[in-house]
Formats: sequence, C-alpha cells, structure tokens
Amino acid sequence: MVGVQTLRCACRASKSRNKFRTPVLILYEEQFLRMDKIEAAKHGKGLIILEDDSADQVKQAIEKVSKIVSMDNNEVSFEGHRIVEGHGFALQVNCFDIYECPDGYLLHTYMDTGSNWAVTGKTLSQLLNAAPDQRVARRAHGLLIQKNLLVGHH
Repeated sequence: MVGVQTLRCACRASKSRNKFRTPVLILYEEQFLRMDKIEAAKHGKGLIILEDDSADQVKQAIEKVSKIVSMDNNEVSFEGHRIVEGHGFALQVNCFDIYECPDGYLLHTYMDTGSNWAVTGKTLSQLLNAAPDQRVARRAHGLLIQKNLLVGHH
C-alpha cells in the first residue's frame, strides 16, 4: 500500500503545483479518491482527504459536529457516517458527501476548480442553507429526498 500512498501524494502535489494536470494523473487521482471512499464506507466511518488550501476550514467544520478520530497524512477520520454521496457537475465540482455526525450534519465538497469546502448544520435544512454553492445544495436536496431523508423544500 506504500506505493499507492506515494502515487496519491504525487497526484495531489501535481494538482496544487499545476492547474493543468495530465489525463493520466487525473485518472489516478480519481481512482484513489474512490478507493479511499470505498474503504471508509466499508468501515462505517467518516473520512475526508484534505487539500492544503482548505484543510483548516474543513477540519474546523468537522469539529463543529464531530470528533476527529485520527489524522494520517492528508486523511482525516471522524465520528459519523456518510448518508449521501453526490457526483460532480459543471467541471467545477468533483463530488460531495453528506455525513450524519454526533452533533449535526456535515456537507463536504471536493472541487475540481477552486478550494474544497465544508459546512455544517444541526438539521439537514440548516446544512443545505449554509452551502456557499446552492447548486450543490439543490443536488444534495434531491438526493436526500430520493433516500427519504428529507421532504419538501429546504
């Protein structure tokens, strides 16, 4: 697994140094992101891969609704479980996740362009209203309705 970690770090470093990544690095980065998320889902825990430019903001958001369990390089594990996984769109949003945590909900978004971000809310409605990108909130709202976790308008 050391080779995987090294390659992931190389891909992440490539993203921060150069906005124009090669298709091979993008493919590797997306594959490892999926593998990490699948592994976290198997264990039923919250897991977010931090980027340098947004790490502090994301960790602060996590701490508002949960307890950080461990930090391993750029991966933060916390109490909570993912209830929604949304796909990217508009060549700006890579994907987003909503976690149910001990003290509320966490919405984390991996961005293709710009910094990743996270917001929290005591309720799902508060969470969606706090999102700085309402396109993400609308998509998340639809997924929450599909899963019978939310009804009506947010």
